[in-house]
Amino acid sequence: ALTILAGNENNKTVIANAGAIKPLFQMLQGGNSAGRTVAVELLSILAAHDVNSIVCAGVIPLMQLMRAGTMAGKAAGAHALRIIAGNNDNQSAIVRAGAAETLVQLLQTGVDEAQTQAAWTLSTLINDDTKAAIVHAKALNPLVHLLRTDNNVGKTWAAQALKKLASTETIRVDILRAGAVEPLVQFLRTRDCEGKAEAAGALCIIAGTDSNSQMAIVNARGVEPLVELLRTGDTEEKTQAAGALTNLSENDNIKPVIVSTGAIVPLVKVLDQGTLAGKSCSADTLHNLACDNNNNRTAIVRAGALGPLVKLWQTIGTSGKYKVARSLGCLVSNSGLEIGRVDIGIVQPLMQLLKEGNNAEEYQAAEALKNIANTDKFNIEIARAGGITTLANLVQKGDVHGRSMAVWALHNLADNDENKISIGLAGGVQPLV
Repeated sequence: ALTILAGNENNKTVIANAGAIKPLFQMLQGGNSAGRTVAVELLSILAAHDVNSIVCAGVIPLMQLMRAGTMAGKAAGAHALRIIAGNNDNQSAIVRAGAAETLVQLLQTGVDEAQTQAAWTLSTLINDDTKAAIVHAKALNPLVHLLRTDNNVGKTWAAQALKKLASTETIRVDILRAGAVEPLVQFLRTRDCEGKAEAAGALCIIAGTDSNSQMAIVNARGVEPLVELLRTGDTEEKTQAAGALTNLSENDNIKPVIVSTGAIVPLVKVLDQGTLAGKSCSADTLHNLACDNNNNRTAIVRAGALGPLVKLWQTIGTSGKYKVARSLGCLVSNSGLEIGRVDIGIVQPLMQLLKEGNNAEEYQAAEALKNIANTDKFNIEIARAGGITTLANLVQKGDVHGRSMAVWALHNLADNDENKISIGLAGGVQPLV
């Protein structure tokens, strides 16, 4: 009855003020299974209204329950503890009370449900202030061990906890030493299992550290299931897999592995149809694969990447446009470019790269403009976008490579009679002399 009444905001205050919180915790400690379930449900409702009162009243009895109760009671205690860990302050207070050590013990000795609740609660308690204490409580090895079990729900929360912890560099090293990579990869290979997004997310963060971390994933044969997740995963799984491949593709030794696994086509599909984060990661991965490799550039263009990249540049926020322009510049600077695959919308991002890029990127943008300037529609569009003036400036102020490519681009633009006049007016003649 109280649970039903607590659906009203005013009633929550009345119930709490009437002294219901303490007996609810007593039910968690001594009640039967049905009573514990009701107590947890009502506490969760009340916690949404006044979590501080719940924390003050509940941490100690919940700790006692997890240490000395039945296994079902311990699971209920971990569940209730998670409910009251609603913000960073509460999480820190709970960890200071010794909850991490108790939850780690439950991870090591509990049955599936208790281990699942323990891992879930540990993951909920992780914030920047609690990470060190949770690692000090020796949580890493039990979390990795849980990944090796058949408890798929528990594995999901273990992977999430490791993902959160891995965002701190020193802890990433400890996670690697604990052997987390291999079971995370195996989790990705598990059929019909939720939680793969968490495993891919953990691998994404681990892959962003150094070449040793990246090679550990490759040696565990992690690239293949990440690519498979790109093909068959849900939206979030594809996003996390694309992020992991972005970090792995920073390593020149891993690029051929990614390409040979057939990643280009599913990356382009995520680029076209994925979340904004997934599209951005796919664009970055394709850029990394295309750098200094004409075969990869050709394969990426033939897979249909240019149109989705142009759309992404048009829709992404200002801070993300430059990286997309960089990807387009890399792809269109290919000497073997098939011009029929290029969208007219590519001119604007190439102009951005020409204006904002470093010397190497200016060169790529100028080469890309040179490649498309032989076609009338692009020739005219480049001039309209201010390309002649910008290229003339590059001829005057760029490095030797940029100047030479800008000259070549202006040469192709000069096939149009109006452009010849514009090149002279833009000061493009004198630097050529």
